[in-house]
Amino acid sequence: MRPPFKFAARSFWLAGLLAATAPAQALTYAIDFVATAAGGAVMDPTGTLVAGLANLAPTCANCPPTFSVPSLWVNGQRFTLTLPADRAYIGLVGINAQGWVVGNAWNGGSTTSTPTVWTVRADHSGVDRLDLAPLPGKASAEATGIDREGRIVGVSNTWFTSPEEPFLWTMTGGTVPLTTLGHGSEKPLGMSPGGTVGTASFTYTLGQPASTVSVAPSPAGWRRESILSLRINDRGDRAFGMLTTSSSPLYYIWRYQAEGVWQQIGLSGTGSMSTGGIGEIDAQGSVVGTQLSTGVRAEGPAGMLVPLTSLLSPAYAGVAINSGNDLGDGGVVLASANIGRAARVAKLVPVSPCTSNCLRVSSLTVTGRIVYEPRKPGQCTARAKTAASAQVKVVDENGIAVRGAVVKGRFLDDYYLDGKVTLTTNSQGNVTAQHSGPACVGAIAFFIDSVTKAGRSLDRTSGVLTSFVIPQ
Repeated sequence: MRPPFKFAARSFWLAGLLAATAPAQALTYAIDFVATAAGGAVMDPTGTLVAGLANLAPTCANCPPTFSVPSLWVNGQRFTLTLPADRAYIGLVGINAQGWVVGNAWNGGSTTSTPTVWTVRADHSGVDRLDLAPLPGKASAEATGIDREGRIVGVSNTWFTSPEEPFLWTMTGGTVPLTTLGHGSEKPLGMSPGGTVGTASFTYTLGQPASTVSVAPSPAGWRRESILSLRINDRGDRAFGMLTTSSSPLYYIWRYQAEGVWQQIGLSGTGSMSTGGIGEIDAQGSVVGTQLSTGVRAEGPAGMLVPLTSLLSPAYAGVAINSGNDLGDGGVVLASANIGRAARVAKLVPVSPCTSNCLRVSSLTVTGRIVYEPRKPGQCTARAKTAASAQVKVVDENGIAVRGAVVKGRFLDDYYLDGKVTLTTNSQGNVTAQHSGPACVGAIAFFIDSVTKAGRSLDRTSGVLTSFVIPQ
């Protein structure tokens, strides 16, 4: 599922190293909420479909929550991604422009994989699954890329028995060795929307053997390995993870331009105590990823990585972006965002200030307390409750209260709560949302999705759109 690469790094390096690489960029992000207390991995180019892992609420009074459920979100609707028999978990690869979700369903020992394609039915009644066969004589296959035409590349093998052999899968031709199509035997590490394939040593266009070009040698002191992340665009620019050649190697993010130019865009090395990895590279060479357990972005074609948190609108003060997982059209980023005290699946969308006929949330105050059973103070019993409220004030660009603005938001806890509310402001521009739920579920956050009134637009570059409290 494009898991971030884990490598050693000391947490106290974070502030100084990232700050040193954070020049100002003319970009401001707002947050579109996708799912609560979950992990998102991939999205389609338009950001309409997002796939990842979800934490689900209990289905009965005495039932536990369900964690890490493979899921697909389509405009707010969640579908469960089913697995083939005898498969324990999935690693997601990507979603193409047709809405095909590709992943690898692994057995519990992580030795055997089945590439799988999921598609949402046209009437949104469910999700269909197609399992891809390995190459003849092989027990396992691992997809590594999909293009806009639905062509899938990867490798097939039998654990401990046969070496990896690269394959191409198409709907009409099934699974065939890439070598029979004139391509090399090196493992494809990624494929662009237009079918440009990247291996550790070569770049080629699928179906055009004569297009193969060698990747320039790694700079002195660096090595690249096929186990590390690679993302590639149509012209052959790639975002690459490389390791230092020292005895205690660190993982760094590099950009490689198709002309053969290497650029170290991440000046901070990630190690086994933190996460790092490549999310995506787009047609302009912009890169998103993760370094030192922090989401980062580099402007194409030659910009350096900066923390995505530094690009957030001030309206989301206190939110931290933990990873940059994917990059879509118009600069939209799929990310993990700490809202309250838990990671959420979120899309970061570029926004501009509103200058006239505006709506602005000038204040948001969240309060909360735990109401214990009278004879069991301080105990998290089934009858103990969390009571929380969020007081919101909406004004225009001149600070004048706006009556009749419709506020949509949600209460979130550290586990699975997603309590949506829709309320309308009074003559003073105020509205109060209330929540009552189980006790001892961590912080309670309130997140504002939208504020609407005919003829006006919400300014998401100022004000305050989320806050939280730890109930006592």
